[in-house]
Amino acid sequence: MPPFFCFSSMKKIAFQVFAVSLIFSTVSFSQDLNRLQERAQKLLALRSSDKKAEAAQYIDTKSREAFLEEHPFPMRDAHVTGFEFTNDSKVVYVLFKANVILPELGPVPRTGREPWVWDKKDWFLSLSEEGQPTFPTTLNPPPAKPLPLELAQSHVDMGKHIQGDIVRQKVSFKSDKNQIFLFRTSGDLPGVSLSTPVWKSNEEGEIEVVLDTLLLSKDVKYDVELEVQGNEGQKTHASFDLIAQIEPRFRISQIPDIVDPAQAGTVEIEMENLSAVPYDFLSLSSLNPAYEIKGEIPENIKPGQTVKLTLSYPAQSEPLGAQVNVRISKPIGGRQNLTFPLQIKLPTPSGPGFTKEQFDEILRKAKQ
Repeated sequence: MPPFFCFSSMKKIAFQVFAVSLIFSTVSFSQDLNRLQERAQKLLALRSSDKKAEAAQYIDTKSREAFLEEHPFPMRDAHVTGFEFTNDSKVVYVLFKANVILPELGPVPRTGREPWVWDKKDWFLSLSEEGQPTFPTTLNPPPAKPLPLELAQSHVDMGKHIQGDIVRQKVSFKSDKNQIFLFRTSGDLPGVSLSTPVWKSNEEGEIEVVLDTLLLSKDVKYDVELEVQGNEGQKTHASFDLIAQIEPRFRISQIPDIVDPAQAGTVEIEMENLSAVPYDFLSLSSLNPAYEIKGEIPENIKPGQTVKLTLSYPAQSEPLGAQVNVRISKPIGGRQNLTFPLQIKLPTPSGPGFTKEQFDEILRKAKQ
């Protein structure tokens, strides 16, 4: 006799079948999402490393060629932060954060949102109608956090020194260690350099100001401007006065003050002995073969005497920097080699293919 099933029993079995089916589909979908996260993170890592050829395997096949031809702004430190689901179970938006390297601004934090599609066996990034991924450079950046910079002193007196001495003095400051990625001086200050900041806490640190007087034959009076750049492209400035008295030994000057290498010509180097002792020239050489020493080369220089060195150069379409090395018989500040740069009018480094105003307009349109 066949078993007897009441209506309630059949209803219970149907519910159990539905529950088991729901469990398996949920597990399967969860596994699919895990795979999506793995693939999305891998693609972000490859894009952060500029490995476009490897990254193409994660792009849907119909648009990989367009992806390989695109040249978006580079990004770094990208990572998946979440998912956004749609009515289509085969389309999921991946949310992520990254630092995008923008011209003249440096790394700028961005948040991204890109569609991934399930194509039978795996997830692939879907390209936009224009044939390129939705890179985070088109998204609105959050406002940059203000970057503080406060110096403990506005005046640094390095005292009196004989030419050739190397003088060091520490300057304390307050800022935000977690925001700063660049600390430097603005402008050209002969003989001045800064050490890497040493942090005592996240808010306080110090830098060492170094003054090399080897090529300085007169008293120093500088307005030293410091610039810090933050992780979000911020810039902050602060300044202090720097003075030092120099007891000279050897003065080097250039005529004309600036060499224009666009046309062939000559440049004279004057060397004046300001000390009470004579110096013999053990060697005189140009470290750039385009600048050739001409005429008679002096053998020595007496106290109070000035000698001249003439260098000729051809016209140069792509000029480089040049230096002259002078080796003398007696050391100045413990050093016998005096290497000094020629002041040359060099071409301005080429910047991005658009101006700052054009770039601002690009960002403005992206926000619309």
